[in-house]
Amino acid sequence: AQHRCSIEDPWATIEPADRPEELRRLLRDLGTGDEDAPLEAFQITRFEATWTEFEACVAASACAWGPGDVANSVLPALVPFEQARAYCGWRGGRLPSLLQWRRAASRWDQKGGGYSMLPLSAAVDPAGEPIGPNEVGGAPSSANDVGVEDLMGNAVEWVSLGSAARCPGEGSDAALVGPIRSFGETVAVGGACLRVPVDGSVRGGIRCVR
Repeated sequence: AQHRCSIEDPWATIEPADRPEELRRLLRDLGTGDEDAPLEAFQITRFEATWTEFEACVAASACAWGPGDVANSVLPALVPFEQARAYCGWRGGRLPSLLQWRRAASRWDQKGGGYSMLPLSAAVDPAGEPIGPNEVGGAPSSANDVGVEDLMGNAVEWVSLGSAARCPGEGSDAALVGPIRSFGETVAVGGACLRVPVDGSVRGGIRCVR
């Protein structure tokens, strides 16, 4: 049987916020840096890329295998930044900005009367420590209101930072964002981010936008 992440419409549309000022308040609290940029509609892949999907990119000579890569698996592909960027280009898209990723991971809280980040999924424990990764699409309860899954669980994911984005760390415009609690000595919970080297020593999950 075909895994469900390969048979659903792979792209979800994220519309501009109904209450843009409330969303900007959340983004300012998170320290996005470019939270005053226009929040236009965009599409984002519903699921993290799987190893099987990455293998198809390799077969098309658009991506390259690295040590430790796993073929024929519905676990999330964890690859260096340049391979993640190559994969998204092959799919006709690009890596999301920090602003886009956090917009996709936000939702309107009817009870609280404001925007909040999606809750951490079952792929992390209550302290935010990883217990996965799980199969991609294995935790439907982690979906946002338009069906984008695993934004707050499973794997940290690559984003491409703009010049205004405020993200701790040094050395590049690439960052990992997601639920993993600890990158070395830096605590990062929920939608937090961390700049990391792009020398191939750090790996992350792939989600694309267009």
